[in-house]
Amino acid sequence: MKCQRQNGIALLVGQTSGLPHSSTAAYLLIPLLLFICATGFRTLNAFGAETGHVKLALHQPAAEWIDGLPLANGISATMWWGSPSRTVLSLNHVDFWRYDLKLDELPDVSKLMHEVRRLMMEGKAKEANDLFYQKVYGQLHNMPRQRVKQAFGYTDAFEPIGDVVIELDGQDGMSDYARTLDLEHGIARATWRASDSPVREECYVPLKEDVVVFTLSTAKPVSGRVYFTRPKQQEYQWNSTAGNGSIRVEGRYDEGVESAMSADLQVRDESHIARSVVAKAASAADRSDALEFSGITELRLVLSVDSARGTHSPQALAEKKTAAALSKQPETIRAEHIREHSAMFDRVDLSLDDQKAEQSMDTAQMVSQAVQGTYPNAMAELMFQFGRYLMMSCNRAGRRPANLQGIWNHDLYPAWDADWHLDMNIEMNHWLCNPANLDECNLPLFKQMEFFIPQGKMIARRMLGCDGILYYGVGGGDGMNWSAEGGFWCGAAPWISEHFWEHYEFTLDRTFLAKHAYPFLKQVGLFYKSWLVKNKDGKYVTGFSFSPENVPPNGFVNNVHCTMDTAQVREVMSHLLEAGKLLNVDRSLWPIWQELHDQVLPYPISDDGALKEWPSPIQEQPAHRHFSHLLPLFPGDEFTRDGTPELFEAARKALLLRETGRDAWVSWSYPYAACFYARLGEGDNALKNLHELARKNTVNNLLICYPIGYRLFQIEANFGAVAAVAEMLLQSHEGFIRLLPALPNQWSTGRYRGLKARSAFEVDCAWQDGKVTEASIKSLKGTLCKLRNSRPWKSARVTCGGQKVEFDLESNTGTISFPTRPGNTYRLVFNPR
Repeated sequence: MKCQRQNGIALLVGQTSGLPHSSTAAYLLIPLLLFICATGFRTLNAFGAETGHVKLALHQPAAEWIDGLPLANGISATMWWGSPSRTVLSLNHVDFWRYDLKLDELPDVSKLMHEVRRLMMEGKAKEANDLFYQKVYGQLHNMPRQRVKQAFGYTDAFEPIGDVVIELDGQDGMSDYARTLDLEHGIARATWRASDSPVREECYVPLKEDVVVFTLSTAKPVSGRVYFTRPKQQEYQWNSTAGNGSIRVEGRYDEGVESAMSADLQVRDESHIARSVVAKAASAADRSDALEFSGITELRLVLSVDSARGTHSPQALAEKKTAAALSKQPETIRAEHIREHSAMFDRVDLSLDDQKAEQSMDTAQMVSQAVQGTYPNAMAELMFQFGRYLMMSCNRAGRRPANLQGIWNHDLYPAWDADWHLDMNIEMNHWLCNPANLDECNLPLFKQMEFFIPQGKMIARRMLGCDGILYYGVGGGDGMNWSAEGGFWCGAAPWISEHFWEHYEFTLDRTFLAKHAYPFLKQVGLFYKSWLVKNKDGKYVTGFSFSPENVPPNGFVNNVHCTMDTAQVREVMSHLLEAGKLLNVDRSLWPIWQELHDQVLPYPISDDGALKEWPSPIQEQPAHRHFSHLLPLFPGDEFTRDGTPELFEAARKALLLRETGRDAWVSWSYPYAACFYARLGEGDNALKNLHELARKNTVNNLLICYPIGYRLFQIEANFGAVAAVAEMLLQSHEGFIRLLPALPNQWSTGRYRGLKARSAFEVDCAWQDGKVTEASIKSLKGTLCKLRNSRPWKSARVTCGGQKVEFDLESNTGTISFPTRPGNTYRLVFNPR
């Protein structure tokens, strides 16, 4: 019998209804008053925007880029900011990276590295570190940072295309300003009154057409101009042409990467008659010629961006995309965009109830409340959905994974190149993908990391003379290499390999396992097979190691081994064994994987029972923002309350020790800690850290700033907060689904729909007074469902399509088990104690 999803807990935060009414072929090219009168599909709130959607709502214009509203489709992106008199669309393209790495310049230092490791293994830590920094890193000057001495520069940098500016005259008397970002539909809007005349702007970035669409409608005629601008940069030259209602911009970096923008402007007067625009020569060297207009009430700007390095003409492709979009009816593009975006976004809903009084707050009020000491449930919901929105915006096209700033950057020399830092940042970026039902957003990560495999093999050979792959801690664009920065860390590829494995656990996609996950894991395994050596006790160690980005009190950056090494070796080998047996491949390697798993240096525990970051006698350095040694608690799954109680408790004590150095934490440290507390089952502590993130690092538009002396946007904390909430509400890493494993007291009543669990399940859950009342489990692959309710219950009932389903019950743990069929949904109703 085919079962349907249980609708009783289906619609939680936002309701989806029909598409907006359009009274003209140009859709938004109508006066605002007519639009409001003609649009009956939703009510309008005080902001002049549709109610009922999950959205950010603000009363103030965005004075700076960081205050803007982010829009993107995974290829093209814009940050929409500015004032009514000067709207700015800051543009980015997923492929616009500087290409400056000289990948063939890495020297062969493998003999030196073996000597370095020999000294370290002999207990000569000073000599080993001295040789490493003087002789090895002294040869590694192949990164941009070494060549141009650029602050923060490590690798190829993610660059901005530039800004398109829409200036309107006569907006100085603006009042009733409001702007919203509709997360469900992927549309940003702004409304205000100028001299008591309503004005409305709207912007979105459809994936199918890959253009940016900006529209303006006003009740009274206005005049203004549109132009492109970009700050001067010595290494980048650009030129533009304007005329016949279009602006064309081409640019090129000295090393060959090109960029392009194609923008077309259409305007109409109050009679809906097309008006002409006039090209006027630029008045400054950093801006293009302007397109000027007057006496118009409707404006529609369609623009496209592209970037390449010798593969195709970016200008030709940008013009082709713009022309294709202009050939379609505007309302068709908008409707298709809403369908595509909302189909993905609406997979998951979250409601934490008890928020009627909070619904009238705009987003800035929520942030203000958090700063003043109260973390509104509505803000927790919105942060969760905003993070999902950001991930969709960065990754859903399948091109490249979200970098340190996602897919948005305004700086010509971005901090840390807006690259991919692999020592926790890119990992945190993607922790949310599977639990938050965005599986396909993992694929750009895998694509990029597989692209780096040839470089990883070269690095492994030239740095260490090893098989397999060795990844440096950062990468950017198409380049990853080794640089004279920090310590010697070999954990980047192993950590990435865990994402491959976890994606398989959530999806049970055997093709993905065979073609992607297992081959990547094998390359990591072959590296460890080549590099690990035995110490005097017969245990495998790396021999020369760094724990990102912490230095112990002994003052040596590199030491013989660190706890993260043990965790990564054990997890990689465990997954290689399981994958190899599932696929029945490489049987001859199974004993090797097993030996490395069993004989790697055991986890070090201090005298007071805490997990140590380095083996004894090295002392701990708790005042630090990283938590590398806690990997087997999260995102790994080796430490569990029931399976490894002593190690589980040791990890809890290690986290408490880190708390003593909390002043050293940065933005992403708080959601990281929240994930740990979720795994520990301590919901109130998890929520405390999410509140701290909101209080210290969150801008009014909910973007997170890194504490660096100015408001530097970095996106990993936005993503990490989503992962933390998902872990608080649902866990599945112990071989069964655990409902509400870390529910904070503040979330006593609520419901969610569509979170994903390992073994390919989608889960809905509703609870009252902290206790699960009902849940539904959709089986995607027909596997055995094992489920545990974190709160006590008297009785439970499982049904499918109204028919009772028998289940097995482990009375000592309260675990329910029942077989499933693919596509069926199973409803569970609990009678709480």
